[in-house]
Amino acid sequence: MHKCYLILILSLLIAYSASADSSPWELEIEDKDVDIAIYYRKHNSGNIEFRGIAKVRASLNSLVSLLSDVDSMPDWVYNIEQAKVLKKVSDVEAYTYVVNTTHFPFSKRDSIVHTIISQDSSTLSVTINGQSVPDYIPESPDYVRLTLVKSFWQFKPLENGMVEVIFQGMGEPGGSIVADISHSKVFHWISKKLLWELPMISLKNMKQEIRKSKYHNKKYDFIREPVK
Repeated sequence: MHKCYLILILSLLIAYSASADSSPWELEIEDKDVDIAIYYRKHNSGNIEFRGIAKVRASLNSLVSLLSDVDSMPDWVYNIEQAKVLKKVSDVEAYTYVVNTTHFPFSKRDSIVHTIISQDSSTLSVTINGQSVPDYIPESPDYVRLTLVKSFWQFKPLENGMVEVIFQGMGEPGGSIVADISHSKVFHWISKKLLWELPMISLKNMKQEIRKSKYHNKKYDFIREPVK
């Protein structure tokens, strides 16, 4: 099985869908030098679900600015070739179009994700949730449309200017091959061994990307920072 196809399964802002019937989280890989840990579990839908956790020195506003800079996502989110906003409803709501890279013989995938940003008034944690809307625009003959895409990014403020970043994901890759292999035991075993690259590389890249000055001075009326 081609490694790039396996990476494609979880290569979007794909996500978190809580379920009491899912398996317990298992630590897959940890890089203490960069403070990133990747976990996996089998979701009750049969798909493999990942959770990446990192600690980043940044403000909540700068992190929201980074995630809102959709055009720059191919620079740091692993395996994204193209990303653009189709409709900006407000500063907290948008419809985004994404194209994922892959290699022959597999077709590239595309998706439309409806995202909403919210902040908990008590903990000040910021959450960016997304839900696929595959019929928002007509399908392109050049891509396979992803029909199941969800997203979950969360920024939890800690002490001393640090923020815990959670990137959690699960999804279906679409296409006729899915029915044959996506729920097999071998597929899940290989996925767990290879797909740590998506959250690990994306979170590593985020740590570098957030240092760019263009994200430092952005302020949003709907985001409250912790009192220092």
